[in-house]
Amino acid sequence: MFDDIVGHERERRAFAEALSRWRDGRGALHHAYLLTGGEEYPRHEPDAGPGRPLGQGQWRLALELGATIVAGDEGGGAEYERALTGLHPNLHLIAREGDLIRVEQLDALLHDLGLRSFGTQARVWVIDEADTLHPAAANRLLKSLEEPPADVFFLLATAEAERVLPTIVSRCHVVELGPVASADIVRHVQEDLPLAGPAAAAVAELAQGSVSRAERLAADERSGRRAARFELALRAAGGERAAREAYVEALAAHQKELQDETARRLQGQLARIDADTPDERERSWRRRRAEEQVRRSATRLARREAIDTLDTVTALVRDLWVVSAGVSGVLLNSDREADIVAAVAASPAAYERMLAAAAGVRKDLHLNVDPALALRAMFCRFEEVTQTCAK
Repeated sequence: MFDDIVGHERERRAFAEALSRWRDGRGALHHAYLLTGGEEYPRHEPDAGPGRPLGQGQWRLALELGATIVAGDEGGGAEYERALTGLHPNLHLIAREGDLIRVEQLDALLHDLGLRSFGTQARVWVIDEADTLHPAAANRLLKSLEEPPADVFFLLATAEAERVLPTIVSRCHVVELGPVASADIVRHVQEDLPLAGPAAAAVAELAQGSVSRAERLAADERSGRRAARFELALRAAGGERAAREAYVEALAAHQKELQDETARRLQGQLARIDADTPDERERSWRRRRAEEQVRRSATRLARREAIDTLDTVTALVRDLWVVSAGVSGVLLNSDREADIVAAVAASPAAYERMLAAAAGVRKDLHLNVDPALALRAMFCRFEEVTQTCAK
């Protein structure tokens, strides 16, 4: 059970034991869990077709836990697979529509709480990005969390627990998923992706406890994109203006590729909807929903790519700072040590100021500041710092 999830062994084992006791009548599951963590993950997307990735971290664990509760299978079986893909009648997935989870989305949930379950006794509601619950929706949910039917379980997932209504948090059993250990990520990278040699260790360190980021870095390593981005970042951080512009343009080009890929995926979803939904009103509703979900996905991907691009620079500057301070053996880009040592051209104080500038840009990106402008401004700040704090 939960064997496909990387890391979080203690939490996985605790859930497995609790489920076993619950099935045997030796204990009860808590009626509401709030799973929190910093892991990024693909969300549930109806009509996405077979082979949809489940991701890692809090969302994956919530989804597998819910599937196991309603299906009664320990990680297998047709009912379990139906639940994982959102097709089981006793497992309901709730995700935000637009920027928020609105009160209208919970009306059907609250109505269904009083109905009998289909087939099995247990029913589960999995609420993705619980931090986006509209205050009115959160307050509607609160009463159900206080007095739920005996056969109902709520599984809330979030990467920003501090934004969840405190009264909701207080009624949930909170499970905090910390960063995944580097050794677990190395094993995942080597065995499942696969990636070997010094690059595997570097990817694990650069991932900083995030499995999803490790998977993206491993894909970039295999395609050669990580090496190209590193070289541009190294030259840009050293003051080469042409490299700065090339670095920003590379970000825009990759964002465009992701946008085109998302558009192609949407067309496939719409074609399946048209083929599978004879009723015109339902077909129109499903099409609008798919378009909205793909739009949100495209926005997430563009922002994620901007942050990944910034993190490449940040990790590089951090390594330059480490080397300039005379420290060895702790580089993030451990497979590029010779290049980093050769590129050191400023004092530790200069690199500290560069890291502070990069941290400010990261906050800006989360506030939807234009990534190209933010990166250009950061590189200009780097140039000012190196001119005033030469090695």
